[in-house]
Amino acid sequence: PPTPSGDTVLFAVVARIEQRKGQHRFLQAFARALQDAPTDIRAAIVGDGVERAACETLARELGIADRVVFTGFRDNPEDYLAAADVVCLSSEWEGVPQSLVQAAAVGRPAVAFDVPGIREILSDGRTGIVVPYPDIDAFAAAIRTLAADPRLRAEYGAAAATINLDDFRLTTMVSQTESLYRELVPRPE
Repeated sequence: PPTPSGDTVLFAVVARIEQRKGQHRFLQAFARALQDAPTDIRAAIVGDGVERAACETLARELGIADRVVFTGFRDNPEDYLAAADVVCLSSEWEGVPQSLVQAAAVGRPAVAFDVPGIREILSDGRTGIVVPYPDIDAFAAAIRTLAADPRLRAEYGAAAATINLDDFRLTTMVSQTESLYRELVPRPE
């Protein structure tokens, strides 16, 4: 995984690269944040998908290709999340935002749009920053805020690390889903 210098703040997006995951919105926000960023910021887009080439083109068009690394698919996303200073999620919607669950597991603050599923794991002003969807300027402001304030990043990351993630474990989710199905679907007589 990329390891930034001590003064560099690394923002990571870990998700399949497709329209609904919104990496294009993240890149637009990141470009705006770079215009007056208080420190050296970089980004890693971890994942692959049908929109990767379009996102790489957009990064070049926005003039930020030298600040963004596209890693492609990785089977060790937790290493990239742990190497990041901030985890970002720019999705149109989420069921269970796994990258935010994994970010909390490694004690990283996050920035995400306020879409269904996000506030189940990300608490605005406690474990990160939640911004209105699809407000690119607000997302850019959140990036700048966290880039400028290492103490705030540490505070949010420490709070994220205290989240009880038991409800997000695969076995728990399968069990809860099965219980719901049993409740909703009548048993044959």
